[in-house]
Amino acid sequence: MSGLPDTTSAKPRRGAAPRYAVLTASLVMVAIAVFFFEDEEPAPGEEVYAGVEDIAAGTRHGPFPSSDASRFDAGTPAVRVYVRVQDAPLSERIAATVERSGRASAFAALFGGSGVRVEEAGEGQLSVSEDGASGVVSFIVRAADGGPLPEGGYRVEVRFGSGGDGGAGRVAARKYFAIGDPQD
Repeated sequence: MSGLPDTTSAKPRRGAAPRYAVLTASLVMVAIAVFFFEDEEPAPGEEVYAGVEDIAAGTRHGPFPSSDASRFDAGTPAVRVYVRVQDAPLSERIAATVERSGRASAFAALFGGSGVRVEEAGEGQLSVSEDGASGVVSFIVRAADGGPLPEGGYRVEVRFGSGGDGGAGRVAARKYFAIGDPQD
């Protein structure tokens, strides 16, 4: 007889495998969240199409900013986006949407949405002729909770469309800007 214990017939300890599986699954979920929610910021800039002469962003209220900004400091409460239209069709509405990329917690990204919204900035300064509407309209990008805008890259997309298409009309302009330090 040997003094060594017989390990060939021993049953595995209960509960050990599920604990490791839970730990492994948790680590995989964190890695996926970091990979998917740390988007690459778009390069600041703009795109304009037929019916739009210019698009600009700034933090001050006015008819049209004297200089266009593409980067704003962390803690900025709101960014105003101005769109100068020329002979825009009178039968089409102008609508804007905003998307934000950058770091977000997995919880916020899964349950809290983007945390930003676009609001109309009041009456536009438009004149109407037989060729269409011309002038300036503006939109305000704000944090949904009323606080400062979260850091990251932003894309504001302006569309022309009918009232019944739910904002899915043709793209008229895009404005890209960033909030915060570019090194983050």
